[in-house]
Amino acid sequence: MASRQAKQATLVVLKEVLTEESSDKLKRILKKKIKSKLPGWAKWIPIGQILDALLPEVLIDFFEDIYERLVRPRMRDTISTGIEPLDDALRGGTAKGELTVVLAPTSKGKTTMLINLGVGAMNEGKTVYHFFAEQNEDLIWCRYASCILNKPFPDIVKKPKKYTFAVQEFQARTGSKLRIAPCMKSSVNLLRAFIYRYGVPDALIIDYADKLVSAQKLKDFRIELICIYDDIVEMMREFGFAIWTASQTPKNSVNKKKIDLSDIAESMDKANSADNVLALCQTDIEAKSNDFRIFLAKVRNEEGGKEVRCKIFRNKMKIMSNESWLRLITRRA
Repeated sequence: MASRQAKQATLVVLKEVLTEESSDKLKRILKKKIKSKLPGWAKWIPIGQILDALLPEVLIDFFEDIYERLVRPRMRDTISTGIEPLDDALRGGTAKGELTVVLAPTSKGKTTMLINLGVGAMNEGKTVYHFFAEQNEDLIWCRYASCILNKPFPDIVKKPKKYTFAVQEFQARTGSKLRIAPCMKSSVNLLRAFIYRYGVPDALIIDYADKLVSAQKLKDFRIELICIYDDIVEMMREFGFAIWTASQTPKNSVNKKKIDLSDIAESMDKANSADNVLALCQTDIEAKSNDFRIFLAKVRNEEGGKEVRCKIFRNKMKIMSNESWLRLITRRA
């Protein structure tokens, strides 16, 4: 029984009725509720076959297929960040089924980093969806063009025809896709609706998740954030794509040399939900020379604490490792 609808329906109903005392009553409820949610072609399948097919995925025998379980972590479906030393630190990049959270103070490169992650994925021919909450829609378009072409933002705006052709050539060369939509005050379920409508991407960017709303409409914002991140993780597991989002750190971290998990705003549970936490660090002195550091505050199942030194060029929406920047200026010389 491979229907995703059947699996989801079963798991939802199990949560509702597993407290029932009577096994006969449980069976009747399962049969009625599950089959009411199945597609028409599947309703003839006996309830026993549905449960036999789905329940093993809920309660799994540890000793069964142990070898496959042990080798699976080495088979991550990675997506390049576009920054080679960062890929190395992340064991090949971020991966499908992983949530990556970018931490930074206001105006310190959160959106720039997310766009660079998107362009890094598109360079590999991936499909990326970018949901934004704060920026103007046309501005996001121009920023992606600027990052893709490594051209200053004002030049892109002055010569739109020239750079339109260049962006189209990039798409033809890579075979990548990018869809962009606003998400301010949207719920995770609305993002799901986009995915059902347009298909499953390789990576989904939420700029940023703190601006979403919980379907439960809770009064305590911190608890609501926990629910939002739980919903994001559930959606990620359902579809199997990578998710990249960002979170703002408090004002007292603006000129801090190293930002870490203690600087995460509102709720530490955001860090608990994340597989990777990338903290963007830049002091005022570093800003004068475009120096920029990405501190790996958390990498699940790996030691964090590594730091990647980069250059950030905000007029081009571009982040480059120091090594790539040196190679570039050497070629130009």
